[in-house]
Order: sequence, then structure tokens, then C-alpha cells
Amino acid sequence: MVSQHSLWNLLQRPLEHFACHKALAIPEILEHIFRYLDEYIIRHVIALVCRQWLCIARQLLPPQIDWALNFKLPEHQRTLEILPSARILSLVHNGTDSRRICDSYPDSTYRNAIWSEILKAIQDIQAKEEGSKLRELIVWGDLLNHRYFQDLLPYQSRTSVLKLKDLGFRPGWEFLHKIFMACPMLDELHVECWNFPRSYSPVANEDLHQGPSEPFPVIPLRVLNVNGFVISQGCMEAILEAVPRLVEFRVVGAWKQRASPEAQPTNGAIAANNNNTGDASASPTFFPPDPLSHVGVFQDFDYSAFFHLVARSCQRLRRFHFSIHDQRYTENDIATLLGKDFPALRERSFSQDDLPILMKRILPSSASTTTIPANPRKPPWSYITTLELIPLHENSEVTGCSLQSYLCTAVHLRCLIAPNVLIDVSNVKADIPKSGVSGGSENPGRKIWACRNLHTLHISFKGTVQEFAARSTSVTIFGYISIVCPRLVDLQIRGYFMNLTQSGGLCLLSRLRDLEKLTIVAKKCLQFSKKDMAWIRPLPTLMNRLTAMPTVLKPQNLQGQQTVTTEAAASGNGSDSKAERLGSSQNHNDDIVAVVDSVVDWSSIARANNLEEWARERDFEAWQGKSCLPRLVHFQILVDNSIKESCRHAEHFMKEIRPHTKIELRSKNH
Repeated sequence: MVSQHSLWNLLQRPLEHFACHKALAIPEILEHIFRYLDEYIIRHVIALVCRQWLCIARQLLPPQIDWALNFKLPEHQRTLEILPSARILSLVHNGTDSRRICDSYPDSTYRNAIWSEILKAIQDIQAKEEGSKLRELIVWGDLLNHRYFQDLLPYQSRTSVLKLKDLGFRPGWEFLHKIFMACPMLDELHVECWNFPRSYSPVANEDLHQGPSEPFPVIPLRVLNVNGFVISQGCMEAILEAVPRLVEFRVVGAWKQRASPEAQPTNGAIAANNNNTGDASASPTFFPPDPLSHVGVFQDFDYSAFFHLVARSCQRLRRFHFSIHDQRYTENDIATLLGKDFPALRERSFSQDDLPILMKRILPSSASTTTIPANPRKPPWSYITTLELIPLHENSEVTGCSLQSYLCTAVHLRCLIAPNVLIDVSNVKADIPKSGVSGGSENPGRKIWACRNLHTLHISFKGTVQEFAARSTSVTIFGYISIVCPRLVDLQIRGYFMNLTQSGGLCLLSRLRDLEKLTIVAKKCLQFSKKDMAWIRPLPTLMNRLTAMPTVLKPQNLQGQQTVTTEAAASGNGSDSKAERLGSSQNHNDDIVAVVDSVVDWSSIARANNLEEWARERDFEAWQGKSCLPRLVHFQILVDNSIKESCRHAEHFMKEIRPHTKIELRSKNH
């Protein structure tokens, strides 16, 4: 009899270790076995074993059902037939699949008839006490802006996940109050509004000066994710009292409630107040003239009081974001949010506009060095594992000088999502003499990132046109990330210009053995061909593999594990276990940064011999039978300029050699 502990250890091993159970690696046999299991077991046990089992589990689970108001009658009838077995239902106003929608937009009689039928089917499913599988509802666009959502809401008593996409108005407390009343079993609520222009008046479809006629009902909500919400202090307090089990709380880019007419000062009073102020920059909340100022005065929001209430009401909170247009955090607000009142909060998210004052608070006094001073009693914010910096306005960017300093000290950081924060290319360049590389302290102006355990990185790089046009810039960026962040799983790089040809160094990212998702975003991209993407082939051909054994290869550069191996070599112990203990021990994290800085040959990153060294590494891995990027499931290239035919051929080529990887090449302007 296998114990539970032994079974758990067995499941954590990859399938190649199951020497006695090779049948478990055959998809047809696995699919036949899994059909006897319950849906819950498939979703929460089988899907977590390995990637192959996950793919089979997805095939067995009930798929998402799509329905549109302009579906053809046969498609509508087919949806009604399979709806009882669906777990997720997605409703849209206008479908886009030409094979399923009517040739011309149907008239109101047809739309009302099929809408009544889908409503009746949902009502019958929700009325079943047992056997109902429908738990998640996704509603898109115009269905939210008309009467349809009002008709649908009363039949969501058993819905646990509700996602509202492309909401055409800014919701207020009354909109959320109706949802809370209609969905007593709601576990997750996601509301996404249109990306309104700044001049759009933030008025919800209700009178915000009147509070709710009755309090918000207490529901088991764990995730609240709303953007573009029109808020007031009392409204947010009432919502928090109704959701004590919150684990994730995200209100992004909220709009302040307009003050009541009697509380609004006259134009003369506003002008007099501005004249008495003198220097407008002296006010901590001063901002450029607001295009919305003509519609009234907005009530200020007390961040600190709200944060204290969140800490008292939501003891389980782990992920938090709260931002308001045109009201940034003060130093006291940051101190409250980063204080000891949030012991379980490790995944913090801020507006990117608050980056300077945030870094002023969390950066240590010795930010000029590459290591954190020894301090046995570090404050809670020093152990931040997830940091997200969100742009409140589309395409807005901020300089990331302070973020660069933070990355040189953030040894505990595992996730950084800052897609519009610009890191200067000069911060990752290593243009120093070859003779001066061995000692990292000889160039005190250059600082190396300390986040060796980073799993998610979304970042932008800035530089002059001449810098990005140089071939060495792309080689430097890709080479730097492949060495400094060896455990990346999700990587998104944004830049003005990216060289994705064979000489651009994109192949250096193959050193990231755990990488699952890779996204390259650029305004301009040097056109590439099939030859430039041949490196992404999982394994070389048999003839190439037989002749790939290299004659000379430095041990410290094998397998893309430069940091771990050089740490072990510098410490005088070359064992893998010692290196792993070094990487996982909190007591040695600071030493690792200094060791890597002193041992790695940073001068070769921007040079051609870095690509030559990579070629020898890849040849040795191919001779060992190791696949290139074995875990990659999504590879996306997004550019602004037009895509030539050679790039399309390269895209088809990558799809052929990596059929299990989603390859996507898109142009935003074409």
C-alpha cells in the first residue's frame, strides 16, 4: 500500500521517471482511465500532475459554451442542447464567427425569441438542486448596456464566477449592490469597463449622492476585480463589510464621486483659492488642469483610513490594488499600506505614477550597493514577493530609475509586472574592459539585479534610436536576462526596436529552461526569416545530433545555469546540492549577488563571442538529447510596423517545428 506522502512525491516527478509505468505516458490510455473519474478530481488533481495530463484533462472537462444574439437558429439550438453539461457560459451581443452567425443582423422579433429561450434554459439549470454544472458566466459588451443583463441577473443564484467585459458605462455602488443581491454564492467578480478618454465625465447610472437603501448582503466573495468604478468613502466601507473573506481586492483606476451641488465652491472661490496658494507645486496633491473640472468638484478619498479598514476587515487578503485617477498616494499612505497591519499581504500592486514615492519608502539607505545590509529585523515590505505597477492611462510610460535600484536589492522578488516602466538600456550594458571584469567592485556605477528567483518579468527598455539600432543592444538585453534571471517562467520584453534576427541574440533566452510564456513587444522590428528562427527547434535532426559533440566547452556555461554553477565554483564546492541550498537559503541571498557579479564575464554579453558560447552550449545539450525551451507553450511577437512575407514564412515554420506551442505574430497597425 502506497502512503499518501509517497504518492505525493511520486506525482511530483516528471513522466520520464516512471520507468515501470510507461503506459501512463500514452495519451489514449490515460484518456480512457480518466473518464471514470469525477470532474472535480480531474480538475483539481489530474490537471496538476504534469503538462501532458493537463492537456488530457482539458479535453475531458466540459468546454466553454459561447452564445451570441445573432446566432443562426441551428447554432442556437445546438447551444441549448449542450448547455446543461457546460461549466462556463459566454454571452455576447454580436458574434464574429461567420460560420455560426446570420448573414444579416436579425430583427428584434428573432432576437427576443432566442433570448427568451436561452433565459429559460439558464433558469432551468439554476433551479436544479443537484446536477447543475454551470458556475461561471461571462457577459460581453452591449448585453451589459441594455435590458438583457437586467433580465439575466435574477437567474444567477448559483453562479460562483461572474465576469463582465467591456462595460459601456462607469458603474457605481448601485450596480454592485444589484449583483450582490442576485448572486448569494458569488466567489469571484470581475468588471472591466471601456478605456474611456480622459474627457469623459465619470457619471454612473445612478444618483451617487444617495446611499444604498439597504446594506450590502454578506457573500462569500474571495476575488473582487473592478476597474473604472465610481467610488465614495462610504460606498467602499459598505462593500468591505460585506466581503470578509476577500483574498484578492483590485479596484483599478477608480473615479472619485462628484461632490453634492451645495458643497461645490463657485468659480470665483476656486480662482481665489488658486491665487492664495501661490506655488501650485507646493501642494502634495497638485496635478495639471483636469479636463473634467468643468463638471464639478470631486470629493477627496482618505487612503489611510481606508487601508486601516481593509486590514481590520480582510484578514486573509493576499493581493491588493487600489488606485484613483488624479489622486496619488502620500508618504503616509504608502507607510500605512506597507506596514505591519497586512501580515499576509505579499502581492502588492500600485499605480505606476506612484513609483517614485513608493521606492523612496522601500529602498534601503545603501541603495548604491548591490547587496542588502544585514538586518535581522527587516520590515514587512522587504519580503515583497510580487510587485505590480499598472498604467492608469493607455500607453502612458514612466522612467524606472528607482525601480532599477530596487531590483538590485530585491532578493525575495518573484514576480514583477511593470509593462510601461522604462529601464534604461545603459543599466544592463556591460561595456567595460575585459581586464576589469573579474572584480565587480571595480565598476561601482554598474549594479546587477538581485532577483535570482524571479518567475515573472514584464518590463520595458528605453534608449536612443542609435542604441536600439545597434546589434549589441538586443544581444545585451537577452543575454543579461538569461543570466541574471535564470528561473523565469513568464517573460515580456518591450522596447522601441528589437533585432530578432540570428545576430540579435534572441536565442540566448533558450537558457531559460523553465520558460513557458515569451512575449516580445516592439514599435519596430527588424525583419527576420526562417533561418533566424531555426534555433527554436526542440531537437536537431538525427545527423546534426550525432555530430554535435563539442570538443571544448567551459563547465560553468553549460545548461544555461551560469548563476548556480558559478556560485558553487566560487564557494569552493561544485556540488549541485550546495548550489541549490545557496539559491534557496535566505541567509546567502545577499552573497549570491556579489558572487555572480564578480565571476560572470559581463564584458562578453554584448559581444559576438556570447553567441558563439551559446552555440557550443546548445550543441552539447543537443548531444545530450535535451530539448530547446522544453516548457514553452506560448510565444508571441507584437510589433507596430507591417510584417513582411519572410516573417510570415518564419511564423509558419515555427508552428511546424513546435506544434504544441502557440506561436503568434501580430501587427497592431495592420
